[in-house]
Amino acid sequence: MNSEHLEASRAWGLIRDRGNLTPVEIEHLKGCSQCHGWFSTFVANARSAGFVIAFSIPPLNAYRNERAKGA
Repeated sequence: MNSEHLEASRAWGLIRDRGNLTPVEIEHLKGCSQCHGWFSTFVANARSAGFVIAFSIPPLNAYRNERAKGA
């Protein structure tokens, strides 16, 4: 994972290899609506295509996300 956002290659590797999210990735997905949105869609599409997903995506913490934006 780069210093900020989850990378598509990492997401594909997790799905393909039935990997697990790291604690850092989990925390990032809880607070980043951008990553949470595309990653959730990517995982849903993979699941629909027959891939077994070995991890669960944490819920997005909307309060934390809005606070970070300055709302």
